[in-house]
Amino acid sequence: MKKEKKEVYKEARYGRKALLVFSSVLFAISIGIIAFGISLLVHGCKSDVSSQIALNISFGVMLMLLGLASGSISLVMLITSLGMIKNNQGNVKDGNRAIGTINISKCEKCGTELVEGAKFCSKCGQAVEGTIQCECGELNNIDAKFCSKCGKELKQ
Repeated sequence: MKKEKKEVYKEARYGRKALLVFSSVLFAISIGIIAFGISLLVHGCKSDVSSQIALNISFGVMLMLLGLASGSISLVMLITSLGMIKNNQGNVKDGNRAIGTINISKCEKCGTELVEGAKFCSKCGQAVEGTIQCECGELNNIDAKFCSKCGKELKQ
């Protein structure tokens, strides 16, 4: 299961990098198309032949509009890709997935989604991983050395 989790995050990071590269390349190509459109427009204005003037100006304007449209799209893609799929700082258990930066925990026994901070599964009653039960019945954090209710030493 840990291998699957690592693969999911590896694929997500790869997808983010691929989108960043693609949108950056598309943005650079858009700038080149705009520059070529401007050069056609300027060349058309300087031409002495009337058919060349109309042709160069019309193609120049079309290329500039195409470059502006693709540049706008690539800029939105670039900004979006920078904000998506952030590294998860939390401890995601095997089999759980992170949506954005929010962890969704599931019961290891029945797979039911757990409410944040729950100590037991609401469907099957299974104790949530990350807790340890004292002899008195109190659930404590897995890091605790002593029970928060009775004060007995917890056996790990």
